[in-house]
Amino acid sequence: MPAVGRRPVQNDRVASEAQRVYTTEQHTDDLRQRFLPMNCISWNVGHLAWQEQRYFLHYGQGQILMPEIDKNFAFGALASTPSLKEMLAAWQAVTQAADP
Repeated sequence: MPAVGRRPVQNDRVASEAQRVYTTEQHTDDLRQRFLPMNCISWNVGHLAWQEQRYFLHYGQGQILMPEIDKNFAFGALASTPSLKEMLAAWQAVTQAADP
């Protein structure tokens, strides 16, 4: 398997924007609201964590740090409205493990 390169900066920008919104938004429950057919913002941050974990930890290092992310936020996973705080923490843990 070819070596996996550094993580794309674009993913950092998306999740850091979610972090900014979370820290400045007074109505964080709105970030868990779904606007059908799309998933909510917090689910999308969980999906970013899944992508980072899959490509940079699983394929690159042979590890799965958070099996629940792998199960609940994979492509085709059921929609849900997770806590943005929890998803940001998961994303940060995965990205730190992927790019120490």
